[in-house]
Amino acid sequence: MKKEIEVKGKKFLYEVRSHDCGDYGVNTCYDTDFFEYKYTIKYSKKYWLFGPEVQTCVHQKLFTIPFNIECEKYLKKDVRAKIEKQVELLDRKLEIEKGEII
Repeated sequence: MKKEIEVKGKKFLYEVRSHDCGDYGVNTCYDTDFFEYKYTIKYSKKYWLFGPEVQTCVHQKLFTIPFNIECEKYLKKDVRAKIEKQVELLDRKLEIEKGEII
């Protein structure tokens, strides 16, 4: 389930997901995926190639933080610093697309 967060005046959605890691998948690791707040509508068939056409709301994935931001073992300032750095990199990407190199 995606949750809402606001960083530097911008709204994002985030979702914490778990996956197996370590030797033979004996450990569980967590990542936090951040998505664009706006969504696009995607049309597809209900049953892969046939059935009625259905619409779904899709949020574009922007970046991933390699830990669970809701975990108690990470300090608030450390989580904020990681997220703000990724948001600054997104802003930098937009600046480069506009031609603002320096």
